[in-house]
Amino acid sequence: MHPLITRKEVAKDIISVLEKHKVEKVFGFMNGSLAHGMSERLEILSLWKKQGFSLGNHTYSHLDLTKTSSSEFRNEPKQIFSRGRNSRVEVDRFATPSDA
Repeated sequence: MHPLITRKEVAKDIISVLEKHKVEKVFGFMNGSLAHGMSERLEILSLWKKQGFSLGNHTYSHLDLTKTSSSEFRNEPKQIFSRGRNSRVEVDRFATPSDA
């Protein structure tokens, strides 16, 4: 990230362009670990949702599916919520990492 611009400013610019061009069916995905201790990132996710855009869970740590058991995989998305790192932002999609 450039030192003279914040992630929040970038997100606001993206949201503004999407609205200006009336882009519908917008969705984004997040890795839960990226939101840990990052209030600015949680604010960005909240802004995204306030605009009516979908937000998906892309697991907590972006697992390497070729080295992950099925039980580890099933528990991974739940970590975003059980750790309380994303309790203010509702996700409505799920996408697996594409390592496999």
